Amino acid sequence: MTVFAGIISLSNEKISSERKSIITRVFQQSCLHQNIFEISTDSSLFLSFNISEDEKGNINESSNSIATIAGDPLFRTEGDDRYNEIKSINSAEGITGLKSLLKKAKGVFSGVKLNNTSKSTFIFTDKLGIRPVYYYQYDDVLIYSSLMLFFENLPFVNLDTDFDGLCESLAFSFCLANRTPYENIKRLNGGEILFLNNNVVSVESYWDWQNIPVKSELTNDDVEDAYKLFDNAVKLRLNQGSEAIAFLSGGLDSRVICSQVKAHVDTLHTFNFSTGRSQDNEFARVFAENAGLVHHEKEFAKLAYPNWAQLIADGIKDIDHSLDKVTNRGTVWSGDGGSVAVGHVYINEDINNALINGDLPTAVEKYLLSTKINLPTRFLKKEYVQKTHRLLENTVAKEFLINKNDPAKAIYYFLMNNDQKRHLQVHFETICQHKVELHLPFFDSEFLATIYALPSHELLYHKFYMKWFKFFPSCAQTTPWQTYPKHEECPLKTPEGLSYQWEVSAKKSTNRRDDYDIYRQVKHARVFKQYFDSKKVFIAMTLHRLGIKDFSYLVKYFNQLNAIK
Repeated sequence: MTVFAGIISLSNEKISSERKSIITRVFQQSCLHQNIFEISTDSSLFLSFNISEDEKGNINESSNSIATIAGDPLFRTEGDDRYNEIKSINSAEGITGLKSLLKKAKGVFSGVKLNNTSKSTFIFTDKLGIRPVYYYQYDDVLIYSSLMLFFENLPFVNLDTDFDGLCESLAFSFCLANRTPYENIKRLNGGEILFLNNNVVSVESYWDWQNIPVKSELTNDDVEDAYKLFDNAVKLRLNQGSEAIAFLSGGLDSRVICSQVKAHVDTLHTFNFSTGRSQDNEFARVFAENAGLVHHEKEFAKLAYPNWAQLIADGIKDIDHSLDKVTNRGTVWSGDGGSVAVGHVYINEDINNALINGDLPTAVEKYLLSTKINLPTRFLKKEYVQKTHRLLENTVAKEFLINKNDPAKAIYYFLMNNDQKRHLQVHFETICQHKVELHLPFFDSEFLATIYALPSHELLYHKFYMKWFKFFPSCAQTTPWQTYPKHEECPLKTPEGLSYQWEVSAKKSTNRRDDYDIYRQVKHARVFKQYFDSKKVFIAMTLHRLGIKDFSYLVKYFNQLNAIK
């Protein structure tokens, strides 16, 4: 578990000791630790902190270069380790050698390599950009970090708002492409390397999902091959110990992870965090009993987008005495990515058909409509309302990259490279607090390339998923699981009286006092005052607080604004 940051002068001018001192202090505060690794030259500063207690550490140094990795690239097939992969990255010859090496990577990672001899810097991320790395190029300096908080706390960083990024944050709860809410801070896209050479910054790609050939039909061998690749992805991530830890919900994604991991370890500890008498809670418990898992659960009256990693970190701490045989308690198996990657959630036949017919605008509109993604346009200041006209349609359309073999892959690419890329953003941003690393086999790039190559229509509504699911251990298939609306249903009888995660209540309950408190917190924020019509919002929230009209939907936007400095 690694976080890193650095600054480089693009004019070779000396960086003052005062500025370096500020950067070091802010990085220490961001990673909540004082004992950091530091390399300083007249025109650069590199900082790194390894959260885990890995004896080999997270740094590889040679006579002329240094490299560090957050996460695990997984070039290996077996018998190697992460530290040797960092060595391989450090010894790669130039941009060509690094590209060749990263093409082989199957894991989730980001990293940096500094070459003192050539004065070159390489900053990179995995093939989907799941592991974040941000960069800031302004006033002849390049600043980079795996933590956004680092930039937000640097007093000399220009945090002017990117309007497109702000609107995307409000609508999606994340930004698209390489954008952030800040005009001068970008995030590397999947399969990209930022290359600094002779003081010139460029961004190059080493991987392209768009050009993977897509098959015209699905065969039984394709389904079995996908299962074997997934099993390989699990085995590649296994530690040598006989016990492991995993998230377990009542759905399919964590279930296939747990059943497959359990096939390779003696004991699997599972954790469920949900509300009582829910499908999520009950289905997880029954499956755990049937599969012989050591199950731990914590019930909540209400779950409101918690930091799942912090929940499991606290849960692990509570049962620490019973985890003696777990070789790495800070690494947890997770089913993140499965519902979109394999189940094709958020994609429907209308979107696919529009893409196949070459009607991109209709496909985008149907996606935005089906996911109910929109902007609070009526509450923006007049001068910004016109700027929002078709803004989301245009920024989304640019991310719908068409595959010539299967145009419907455009929506899949969009979701994997945007929605899924940002899905774990809070987890990685707070990793210094919870100190939990994740095993993410659904994001194994070799497995995903195989899924990408399958015809789109066969993957809709969990159709392929259910064929694939039949190859998993029998314990996974003998108790009910929670399913998505309008997707393949569970063939087993579902007990009555259990709440359902996607059930739409006849009347949405809301605590108006809490909503108004959130509004009071955000109304003084810089971004709110700059872009929102304060009078209109005040009237709406007053009516809401008095119970005259429901404006609870605004709270979603307030929460996003609170996250922007």
